[in-house]
Amino acid sequence: MTLSTGPCDPRRRLAPCPAALAAVLAIIMLGATVRPALAQSSETRGALSINGGLQTATSDFSDSVRFGHALFGPEEGSLDTRYPGSDDALFDIGGSVRVWRNLAVGASVSWLTRETDADVTGRLPHPFWFDRPRGVSGTATGLARTETAVHVQAQWVIPVGRSVAVTLFGGPTWFNATQDLVADITFEQAYPFDSASYSGANAGERSASTIGAHAGADVAYYFSERIGVGGMVRFSRGSVELDSPDGDILKNDVGGVHTSGGLRIRF
Repeated sequence: MTLSTGPCDPRRRLAPCPAALAAVLAIIMLGATVRPALAQSSETRGALSINGGLQTATSDFSDSVRFGHALFGPEEGSLDTRYPGSDDALFDIGGSVRVWRNLAVGASVSWLTRETDADVTGRLPHPFWFDRPRGVSGTATGLARTETAVHVQAQWVIPVGRSVAVTLFGGPTWFNATQDLVADITFEQAYPFDSASYSGANAGERSASTIGAHAGADVAYYFSERIGVGGMVRFSRGSVELDSPDGDILKNDVGGVHTSGGLRIRF
């Protein structure tokens, strides 16, 4: 069973979730209706950011699955799959609006996509003899994963002269993760069937959502009144529960350390 993620289609691996982007824009538009306490003409009311960067490797995880086959008879086969962590390219877009003095509210949406290979070890029942499993091993290739995160945050903006702004931020994060999980394997065997060899893996997509948290800092340098560049470090963390192919629950960490940089626009 795949958990529902509302209007977001987890198969859209190379594009952000439309509902997530809509949520960010709604928060920014709502904040824009709040008049700042300081209304001098030289002050800015908010900022937009567009970033590209890296999410550092999260820990790897494993899944154990039992599966049947017409050649197994009443016994079931089993397999263990180890999914590695990796460093992944990350894209992030967000905005904020100041509501009081140095306090601002904002939101951003980040997403990443990757394909990885996973080591698979299986134990296949003998078609003639009970309790005589045959071991096989191989690699499942092209397993896709996507993560989308919506970060809602309170920000404290510290101006450093007219050109530099340091922003500290934190708040809750909504995560959605989609992961291909190995459900069973294909294999080859020949009479008298005392051994078998791995030939491939069959995987299915699983998706789940959760609420976590994040915190971080951003440093922006403006080389004109409105346009600049900046760098951001953000740590986010959550844990989703994916439905394993054989019905068990597989807990999986989402988020990580994000380091990114890009365009800054203030208004």
